[in-house]
Amino acid sequence: MIGEQITYEGVTNANGLYNQPVLAGTYQIYVGKWGYQLNAANSNIPITGATNIIAHLGNGYEDDFVLDLGWSTAVAGASSGDWERAEPNGTTYQNGESNTDFDISTDIGDECYVTGNGGGAAGDDDVDNGSVTLTSPLMNLSGYADATLSYYTWFVNGGGQGTPNDNFKVTIENGQGSVTLETITESGSNWRPQSVFSLAAVTTLTSTMRVVFQAEDVPSGHLVEAAVDGFKVVFGDTLVGNNDPQFANLLAASPNPFAHETLVSYHLGNSNGQLAIIDVLGRTLRSTDIGGNGLISLGADLASGIYLVRIQTADGKTTTLKIVKE
Repeated sequence: MIGEQITYEGVTNANGLYNQPVLAGTYQIYVGKWGYQLNAANSNIPITGATNIIAHLGNGYEDDFVLDLGWSTAVAGASSGDWERAEPNGTTYQNGESNTDFDISTDIGDECYVTGNGGGAAGDDDVDNGSVTLTSPLMNLSGYADATLSYYTWFVNGGGQGTPNDNFKVTIENGQGSVTLETITESGSNWRPQSVFSLAAVTTLTSTMRVVFQAEDVPSGHLVEAAVDGFKVVFGDTLVGNNDPQFANLLAASPNPFAHETLVSYHLGNSNGQLAIIDVLGRTLRSTDIGGNGLISLGADLASGIYLVRIQTADGKTTTLKIVKE
């Protein structure tokens, strides 16, 4: 609760209730919980006496870092530049921003996660001589056909002797292994375009998922500054249950992986639906109306990589299959 004179922050009880005596005034009220989308609908609320405020949180994972939802940080060898959840304190290097001075403009609040927020000169609190890691709390994505991850990043790498050689790596872990989503090496004094990934296309969705952001200063030292904001995971439709005989074997592909083409078989019975091909960035490359039972040849026009084949029936049932073109 951010007021004109004072800010209040607290945690509800087990029933989701929170009581707080406050100074009379107008408040921006943000409510969040890990495993849900943020609620910022209660903005510019005048409070002059006893007031009841109800916040509804949608399913998903969302964090603009205005609240502390339990992310963890770790340092491997670095002597400075650990991750901090804060309003960023900008620094400059050669007439450009090194540490950002602002979070993204489209989110809630003014906070983001930044590496080394001590201010001063560009090299005073950047990542030095090692790596710093920011890890999300666990996410339960099991039982979903897909989940779309999105976030914004900042990465500046410069100065020092020789060509800057540092990096900012993003990985997804599922309790069984990890997959690198992207390794950022290009420096820029600006927030990068939103990164978007279809997680089912790159890994198996489990109940123990984490996203890890790691900024590393590789010898010999250069300036390294990173930031993260606007984190969100949106669920796809739930998987079709195997106890429904009509959709128990809805979708299959052979061969898979494949070199040129694969035959995708679908079994909708008396239903109609739509078949879509989706890349790892969550973009729909092709969509086809289908019905009954049939075969479709796919892959001739696809580059090597990982894709999702998704079928949604007319009554909303969905299932997804991962295919790999070698």
